[in-house]
Amino acid sequence: MNKFTKLIAGLGMTVVGSAALAAPSCDNSNLSAWTSVTNPLTKLNVTTGAAMDGACGLEVEVVPQTGGQNTRHFVQDSSPNNETRFRAAMCIDPNTVGMPTTGPNRRVKFHQAQCAGGLCESGDVMQFKLQNTDTGYELDLWVRDKNISTWRNRHFIPINDEPTRVEYDLDLTAATLKVWVNATSEADTPVVDLSGLDIADWPVITRARLGSMDRSTRVTEGDTYFLDEYESRRQTFIGGPCSSPAP
Repeated sequence: MNKFTKLIAGLGMTVVGSAALAAPSCDNSNLSAWTSVTNPLTKLNVTTGAAMDGACGLEVEVVPQTGGQNTRHFVQDSSPNNETRFRAAMCIDPNTVGMPTTGPNRRVKFHQAQCAGGLCESGDVMQFKLQNTDTGYELDLWVRDKNISTWRNRHFIPINDEPTRVEYDLDLTAATLKVWVNATSEADTPVVDLSGLDIADWPVITRARLGSMDRSTRVTEGDTYFLDEYESRRQTFIGGPCSSPAP
C-alpha cells in the first residue's frame, strides 16, 4: 500500500526499513512488508477505501476483543534495534466507528511501541487508543513513567471524525515525549510535551504494532476504522498530509 511504510532513519539517512509501497492492486499481499501479521479472523484488510494520501490503506474491522491472541489483529514491525529514540507517525480515521461514551472495554488500541525481551520490566512503553466521548472522538495515550502510581503518564487528545495525523518523538535517554496532531513542522506546538519521565525500566524500543490489540467488547462489531501512512525514524521529523479516504 502506498506510503504504508516502516522506516527507521538517522540523520536523514534510512538505516532500517522498506521503500514506500505502490502495489498495482490493494490486497493483503501488501502486508508482507511487515515483519509479521496477526490476522486470525481476516479483520485486517488492505483496501482503497481506507487510503489516506495514497492508493491503499489498512481497514480494521471491529471484532469483540477478549484479550486473547485469537481476537487481536495487527501488523508488527520488529526491525527497531534496541532504539533509545523512536519517532513514529501514522494516520487514523475513526470512520464513525460505534463506541459507547462511558464504561469499560469501549476503546480500540491501535498502536503500541514496545520493549520486548529481557531488557524491560513490561512490554508496552507507550500506546495509543481511540475512544468516544460526549463531545466526539479522542486519542487516549500513555507513556511509561514511574513518577506516577500507575506507571502510566496518560493524556487525552480530541480529534475529529476524519483522517488525522499523529506523530510522536519518544527519547528514552532524555526521558522526554512530544506528540503532535496534524502538524506540518516540528516547530508546531506539540499537544503533549513531557520531560523528566522515570522510564529507566523501559530503556529501548524493539518493536511496534498497528491494528487492534485490546479488550474492545463494547465497540460495535462489524464497524471499521482506517490506518495508513505509518513511518518510524530515529532522528528527524516525519510530517506529511492525511487526506480523505478514496470514494
